[in-house]
Amino acid sequence: MIPKKEGLLEQNSIFEVYNKNMTQKEIIEFSNNKSKASVIMEPIIKEFLYENPDVSYSKVNYDEDPEIVKSLISSQAPTVSPFFIGFYNGHAIGYTAGIVSKEELKKIIS
Repeated sequence: MIPKKEGLLEQNSIFEVYNKNMTQKEIIEFSNNKSKASVIMEPIIKEFLYENPDVSYSKVNYDEDPEIVKSLISSQAPTVSPFFIGFYNGHAIGYTAGIVSKEELKKIIS
């Protein structure tokens, strides 16, 4: 696995997300630059990741990296930001959107 940039919530580049070895639980957040909900979610995500060290996390800006969005989401970019997809062993198994609880994040990877 390629190490994340400094800090838990730094945005990863397309290169880093594509080259991750998804052999575990993974949450990918899709958001845009204008998403106030993403800012609100930051402390929730940090706490969730601290409590769940077996979960990897990536953040993709769908305004700046539309090609990765197209590769992971079959339709156009989500209209709700942030939009979270949960993966297990490389397979999408759940999703949620907006301001959500740690419990809701747990559900999308279980």
